Amino acid sequence: MKARPAPAGDEVASLLARGFLSMAFQPIVELSSGRKLGFEALLRGPRGTALSMPETLFGRGHALEDGVLRQLDLACVDSALRSGRALPRGSQLFINIQAGTMSLDGDALFSLMDALEVDPAGVILEISESLDGEHARAIAKSLVPFRRRGIRLALDDVGARYPWLHHLLHLAPEWIKVDRSFVKNVHRNPRMAGILLGLQDLSRRLGARVIAEGVETPEDERTIAELGIPFAQGFRFGRPAPAESWLDGEARRSVWKRPVDAIHVAKRRIAD
Repeated sequence: MKARPAPAGDEVASLLARGFLSMAFQPIVELSSGRKLGFEALLRGPRGTALSMPETLFGRGHALEDGVLRQLDLACVDSALRSGRALPRGSQLFINIQAGTMSLDGDALFSLMDALEVDPAGVILEISESLDGEHARAIAKSLVPFRRRGIRLALDDVGARYPWLHHLLHLAPEWIKVDRSFVKNVHRNPRMAGILLGLQDLSRRLGARVIAEGVETPEDERTIAELGIPFAQGFRFGRPAPAESWLDGEARRSVWKRPVDAIHVAKRRIAD
């Protein structure tokens, strides 16, 4: 299958100007109770186009200009926060964000949350594990004003291919999301199960909570639960869908007002 061409910066800028971004939301489930802890906001471009999926929009395998990337990233956070207001009351909302946006555009993010009347204490920003070690140290410093406001951090794709132990040390995330490569078919792989068990124990000692990504089968769900991992996400619990589709008969929330009655975790996935 021929790979789609990477989008040029002017294509992405045009997309942003026309407002053709949307969000789908996938549930994150507490395994012990089966309740929905919250939802992950997943970016979508215009359906049926080369820009429909986030990995294309964000230029996987190539680089967008910094200005365009930051503009796109802020637009994603904006869209996720606005769309997330339609989720069931008490939902947590996860939005992934580029580390550079946190470093350079913190004031813009705070202003956005203020304008939408989102309580920062209910927001968790998730960054990819793909940072190099030196960049992680710099990002750790930029996290200080976010945490002063009560915003928390999640580390995504843990175990994929990057120095995640280094990131656990310097970034001190409150949430750890285990890459699907350590989850798929874990019920048939004792070594993989052993790694997950060790990661769960390490996370507990560090005061972080673990979410297993990419859970698709009842066998993997059962094994993950037996290993003591408290939360999971994947097709097993629901495919990404518009926020309103998760209401389950609840009255739609018109807006998030201070104080919020639950944690709303902000996260935009770049590649799910």
